[in-house]
Amino acid sequence: MLPILFHIGSFPLRSWGLLLMIAFLMGAWRASKAAPRYGIKVEDYWDASLAGLFGGVLGGRLGYVLQNLSTYLEDPKKAIFSIAAVWQGGMTSFGGLLGGVAVGLYVCKKKGMNTWDAIDLGAPSLAIGMFFGRIGCLLNGCCYGHPCALPWAMDFHPDEHTAILRVHPTQLYEALGVAIAYVLLISLEKRRAFRGQIFLAFCVLYGIVRFVVEIWREQSGAESVKAGLSTGQWASLGVALIAVAAWPLLAKKNRIV
Repeated sequence: MLPILFHIGSFPLRSWGLLLMIAFLMGAWRASKAAPRYGIKVEDYWDASLAGLFGGVLGGRLGYVLQNLSTYLEDPKKAIFSIAAVWQGGMTSFGGLLGGVAVGLYVCKKKGMNTWDAIDLGAPSLAIGMFFGRIGCLLNGCCYGHPCALPWAMDFHPDEHTAILRVHPTQLYEALGVAIAYVLLISLEKRRAFRGQIFLAFCVLYGIVRFVVEIWREQSGAESVKAGLSTGQWASLGVALIAVAAWPLLAKKNRIV
């Protein structure tokens, strides 16, 4: 754990914020290299990526606030400042995914891009973002797992008064899962059969990864278990099933000839 890397004067450079920027730069760089293959101007996609970054941060934070709304409502005045403090962590991956994709696609459409080509181009970059995001969570000391006695179990200290001893490093589990998903997406990209295929594949793969990781992840805030599944598992299942249902429809409608 290393929530704060170092201080520049009195300003703390937080590892989570740094990893967020690395995720954006790496994802946008990969997309810019692949953009010509999709007939998309590199400069236009950089604009869309920057917009998607802000949309992702806003969506991820909003999702976290809604998930923990009762906590924020206890002290509304304090909550206003707390909600804005995104550098302290506290975001949901699905909220970030929805916010980033929605805002990014809006800019893509304004730029005259084919939205399905744009979303396929960005799908592997989403996996890159998830990877670095979870490494950021590891350094920040959040999103850890249940207690365990496995050789790779880790200790976490969310704050100076709390110690979480020997738990599943679920941040690393998810990072590994999305790294594998990235490799599969890059492989599929070379033989894309229809527009939207890469993004749907990402949704299925990430849904599976997150569903499995949730088995060992410690729940927090307003998260709860319903019908034997956590909030994250229900969201993962929903995203994956919607993508599976959309697959044959897009395969017929958006076939590349």
